[in-house]
Amino acid sequence: MVFFVKGVDLLVVGAKVIAVCVSCVVLWKYFSRRIDKLEEENNESSSIENNIKEATEPLSPRSVVVVTVNGVVHRIENPSPRLTLLSWLRDSLKLTGSKIGCGEGGCGACTVIENDAHAINSCLRLVVACDGMSITTIEGLGSKASGYSEEQIALADGNGSQCGFCSPGWSVAMRGLRNEGEVTAERIERDLDGNICRCTGYRPIVESFKNAFADVELAAEPCRSVATGKPCGGLCGVVDKVRGLSYVAPTTLKELYGLVDGLSYEPVELVGGATATIGVSKYYGDCLGPPWEGGLLTSGARLVATKSVPELCEISATRDRLVVGAATTISELAKTLESYEGSQKLAVGARHLRRVANHQVRNSATWAGNLVLAARASGFISDVLAAFCVLDATIKASRVVRGRRETARRSAEELVRDIRENRCAGCVILSMSVVLDDDDDDDKRSFAYADKVSARHSNAHAIANCGLAVVLRASGKVATARCVLGGVADKAARALVKSVVGKFLDNSTVQVALREIRAACDSPDSYEADLAVGLAYKGLLGATAPDLPLLRSALLSLAADRPVTSASQHVSGADNIDNAPASVGRVKLAARLQASGEAAYATDVDAVAGELHAHFAIVNSKNLSSGAGALATLDVAKALRVPGCVDVITSANLAARYGSVGTLGDDDDPLLYGIGDDVFVGARVAIAVATDYAAAIQAARAVVVSVAAKEAASYGRLVDPATALAAHFGGAGKDAASRTCRGVRGKWRKIGLPRPGHLEVRDSRVCVEHVGRRREKSRDAVEVRGTLRTAQTKHFHMETHAARAVPLEDAVLEVYSSSQDNALAQTTIAGVLAYPEHKIVVKCRRAGGGFGGKLTLHLAAASAVSVVAEKHGVACRLHAERRDDMNSTGGREPSTCAYAATIDPTTLELQTYAVDFELTAGVATSDATGSGSMAVAWSDNVYLAAHHIARTSAIQTRAPRNTSMRSPGVLQSHATHELAMVHLAHALKKPIHEVQEASFYAVGDATPYGNVLGENGFNYTVPKLWANAKPRYLLRRDAVDAFNTANKYKKRGVYLMPTKFTIGLSDWKIPAFVVIYSDGTVDVTTGGAEIGQGLYTKVAACAAKTLGCDIDLVRVCATATDKVPNSTCTGGSGTSESACNAAILACQTLADRLATYVEESTTWTDAVSAALGDGVELAATGYNNLNTGQEFDYATYGVGLAEVEVDVITGEVGVVEMSLHLDQGTSLNSEIDLGQIEGGCMMALGFFFTEVNVVDPKTGAQSAQGTWEYKPPMISDIPLNLNVTMLPNTPNACDVSVLRSKASGEPPMQCAAAMFFAAREAVSAAREALAGNTDFFSLPIPATPEAIRTACLLADDNLVVHI
Repeated sequence: MVFFVKGVDLLVVGAKVIAVCVSCVVLWKYFSRRIDKLEEENNESSSIENNIKEATEPLSPRSVVVVTVNGVVHRIENPSPRLTLLSWLRDSLKLTGSKIGCGEGGCGACTVIENDAHAINSCLRLVVACDGMSITTIEGLGSKASGYSEEQIALADGNGSQCGFCSPGWSVAMRGLRNEGEVTAERIERDLDGNICRCTGYRPIVESFKNAFADVELAAEPCRSVATGKPCGGLCGVVDKVRGLSYVAPTTLKELYGLVDGLSYEPVELVGGATATIGVSKYYGDCLGPPWEGGLLTSGARLVATKSVPELCEISATRDRLVVGAATTISELAKTLESYEGSQKLAVGARHLRRVANHQVRNSATWAGNLVLAARASGFISDVLAAFCVLDATIKASRVVRGRRETARRSAEELVRDIRENRCAGCVILSMSVVLDDDDDDDKRSFAYADKVSARHSNAHAIANCGLAVVLRASGKVATARCVLGGVADKAARALVKSVVGKFLDNSTVQVALREIRAACDSPDSYEADLAVGLAYKGLLGATAPDLPLLRSALLSLAADRPVTSASQHVSGADNIDNAPASVGRVKLAARLQASGEAAYATDVDAVAGELHAHFAIVNSKNLSSGAGALATLDVAKALRVPGCVDVITSANLAARYGSVGTLGDDDDPLLYGIGDDVFVGARVAIAVATDYAAAIQAARAVVVSVAAKEAASYGRLVDPATALAAHFGGAGKDAASRTCRGVRGKWRKIGLPRPGHLEVRDSRVCVEHVGRRREKSRDAVEVRGTLRTAQTKHFHMETHAARAVPLEDAVLEVYSSSQDNALAQTTIAGVLAYPEHKIVVKCRRAGGGFGGKLTLHLAAASAVSVVAEKHGVACRLHAERRDDMNSTGGREPSTCAYAATIDPTTLELQTYAVDFELTAGVATSDATGSGSMAVAWSDNVYLAAHHIARTSAIQTRAPRNTSMRSPGVLQSHATHELAMVHLAHALKKPIHEVQEASFYAVGDATPYGNVLGENGFNYTVPKLWANAKPRYLLRRDAVDAFNTANKYKKRGVYLMPTKFTIGLSDWKIPAFVVIYSDGTVDVTTGGAEIGQGLYTKVAACAAKTLGCDIDLVRVCATATDKVPNSTCTGGSGTSESACNAAILACQTLADRLATYVEESTTWTDAVSAALGDGVELAATGYNNLNTGQEFDYATYGVGLAEVEVDVITGEVGVVEMSLHLDQGTSLNSEIDLGQIEGGCMMALGFFFTEVNVVDPKTGAQSAQGTWEYKPPMISDIPLNLNVTMLPNTPNACDVSVLRSKASGEPPMQCAAAMFFAAREAVSAAREALAGNTDFFSLPIPATPEAIRTACLLADDNLVVHI
């Protein structure tokens, strides 16, 4: 029986031992520097009995862990071995600047600095493994009180912080990078690959750090130096008797062997960094075995540390060989290899190692642990294995043979194979060695190649990889070859080697090799097989040293060979200094607080005595292995036995206590599902309550359910739109929605929707129809039909759903919710608890991102903590674990968009356009109906059709509820219309820009909603924006044509995308409350939530302008239902300006009251004092309640120019240029709006290329779970050249606009569709060049590497090494 380390670090195999190697858990023995004695070491052995005998007091560990945090030494008495550094920092030290983002090392929100040297993920480090270490958190870098650090200032003042949740992690990661040595622009863009930002689009972060730190030495900052704590010494450890866990830290290799070999059948877990055990193994069926389950250390294990052993921490070298211990991190190994110049194989190996995981993980994880994970996790593709193949690394390991430990050597591939086949009894990896020189001489030439293809360019596991090393004789024949092809069967690599050794690398040999590779793949027609063939071809091509540019570009990786990016911003022309401090660019007021970790979020507030933690128990895939159906049984007994669990609440408990289960804004979405209810993967079935965060999660996962398979007729059906719209708009029942879908007055669930008149329900679909400017109908009209399909995308806000409830006197509950809709949360909680609404006070200071995901999906968390707080009479908090959060919530609705269009072939005018949107709603349909209605309402974009008709429907499915996501419905709608235009241009054989221009609206044209362009506030600037962008487009089009002619396997495309995003200001009913204090300071509270869009800063500026005071005197308070009740939700891009208008109205009232005093006083403070002395009331309310009589009041216009490069062989995409031209009117804050434009662009890039979540239609199981499988864009995905220009001196013509501004949050996303269509142009060029195919084709959204590779029609016989 063989057991191995669970992580990336250590490997122990044997019937007696379970080796769970966590990130840095791999053992290696001290090596003599005399490598000439390596053969003698083969005979080294030691008696297991002696190892046990010489182990020092293995069973009497001490119970103190010493850790220095920000210069303060902490002695932790007997911490549980399950406690992570992140949890300890937040819960015990109250250092909440380190955030709970993903809990698996994939997002960087929890980044800290280890030993003043480098950045690591605190969520992946166990506290017991920190003995003797110094840790620097974001609080240790700087603060408002002690002075901000250079990193915090650079990030904040460079507008690199929006919602701010990720900002502390970025600051710390940058400091860690600086601590490591010389910082260059290239290193910043390469090694800041472990941090995700969902808001900014990365450009301001990158530029801020490059401007501040590239090629600049780290100045000494003695005031923030970190003291070094001392380990307790000896064989120390801790014991958690309640959970049956212990941790021992041996100080010699003999002691470690004694612990491993001498504990009978008691399970032993070798622990280092825990990156695999906590972060990865859960995605491979908990492949490293118990006690690690779902990334949690549960119970019943003895942990043995490895980093405490001095013999395991050396790297040695001789003149010609390098020996690296198994506990060496991947970062240190790569750095060591890079220090040897002149060797191609070392450089290639190091470069590929730099692509493993991310920088923080590489700083913790060991190379040996990665190999162990490759052996134990079926389907895991090891990039370390590919690199070691290139390096020709030899692995030294010890194993038990006839009662003795003996050492042996083998290749990395052999080691992994032996582990898989259980041929390494008691194996402990010790070291790797590599010859330093390449195999070059007068008779031979060597070549090394390694590459991988992933869902995105960095911080992503390989879909497939390749490590190839070839030695060629002077004759040109292949002397030797080594190869690893990850993602396909091992025999594929062996087939390659067999096909080329002894042969010349000509076209014939290469073709034979590629055929053999494909034939050896288990699925020869799969994308993985395509990649194995393609990557092998690239390696063989490189070995031939091609001198033809036509072929040579194939060797360049769009991911690994990215140049440093550049950017430009031209936005000041949209300012209006006369409105200062409004209408000018300025940094967010809370930017430095966010960058320093001082800005607090829902669960950052210190816990009070007795505070509880909650977590949802959800149905998982194992429960539905036999198919979906009704919940049959629900057993909470096991959950209640979890140490720390105090309660498990079910729907039956809710019904008994409150009279009903409670619903979340839709009758089909209950707070908890009960016995007999149809359920799906992600359905909430219980609320687990515990004394700490980890225990709540563990208890939730311990709830046992069974499902009785059955067909549910209510699923997979078209919903009645009248009912769905009524629910969506806040009505009740079918009668609440009229035929014209007006809804009811009050809370409009989908702000931004046109309400009266134009949207209708016809034939079970929401519809709009319009007859435009009369055009002569052409008898020769060309007609096209097609379909665009889009997958579900997730909101992936950096802060998962979080809430905290505190019981107050008189049965009042104060709820802190990460929310975009406090009023809806208040109403929902009151309904669940059967409380009057005034007993529920909901507050939100800020949310760590929203993007529509916290309009309705936040209601579950807010309701759950309220239930617990009401029942137990103590405070309760819930911070959803990332994977559970993603499994239990939906995202942007998947859609099928069918279009039909006709065009006059002579005038190129659009005759008809018809489109039918079908959105998949999940279990609750009201949100999807609203998103579909927006798709209909915005379906015309900038194009006039003589006859325009758009319809939408929603399909109810057994899956978590889908909901609005940034630019809901509109993103799909505009992409569909644009595809129809492309299709028409293809049918006419006309340049696309000519077809676009001929169908543009003109001034005087009416839209389907009655707005006349050029009248009543609807200025029309698309022609001007188009004219500004077109010259660059034509120039790049010619350059792209030249590029495509000169490159066989790389193709480029360029595209120009226009957009019109309409806004109806009557939709936002936003209150404001303003108070002026005696010292002249001002508090402003509005109904708008700060979710990163800069609402508070815009409101403060507008208030200061209206009052005539300095902006520094203004504070914008947390939005709260007891101060600003009954507000519309925050969303639709119009909340900021509407909240500003509400504040302006309140401030104008106060300004009028103060007018006389201001005239008579020399200072603002004197005027306020004088007014108060006269009894003037200096508190006022304002209410944004516009009713213009129009469905839409103005439009934000834009044009996006994109140039994209496609790797035909792999399907990878690189954005060469993205230039955005926007009409923002007079911007309320051009710096903030710039961030919204760039952030929207990058979120759209994810929608179009990297983010995909496939939902099983029968069970609701989602493919994208956590950061391992779901891939929002990262720093390495940003366009190489990103430019933003705001149209200068073009104030909004709408009289009711706020200071002549325009919305900025969502309009830019449609412009970003230019990247998708540019990629499509590149694919079209590839199809024609490689297959002679000029047919029209469809490309799905997202256009993943697999989709693009398939669409390029590349055949294996197209792959040649000589022309």
